[in-house]
Amino acid sequence: MNEPRTPSDVDALADQFLAEEIALNPIQATYVGIAGYDDQLPDLTPEWFQSISELRRRTLAALEAATPVDTSDRITVAALRSLNAETSDDSGAAGRGTAETLIGSAK
Repeated sequence: MNEPRTPSDVDALADQFLAEEIALNPIQATYVGIAGYDDQLPDLTPEWFQSISELRRRTLAALEAATPVDTSDRITVAALRSLNAETSDDSGAAGRGTAETLIGSAK
């Protein structure tokens, strides 16, 4: 049987990102099954989009400084990097992935 894994700095970074993201986007909390957000909606103002973008940029910067200690950390870093890179851009607005998740495709 495997020994319990000691949480790492990468785990703490992932936990912090999740906590901040669901606070900004309660729809995401509901989508991933985190209770307590079912009666809330995101703000969807320009300031909200800016907050999402800032969270993603901070997370990407923290990932650059992170030192994975094992395979779980390397997978976590890759997943967070992919998620945040796909849904942010240089203009300061949340990217296409976020908008489609929130309001669906405009097709």
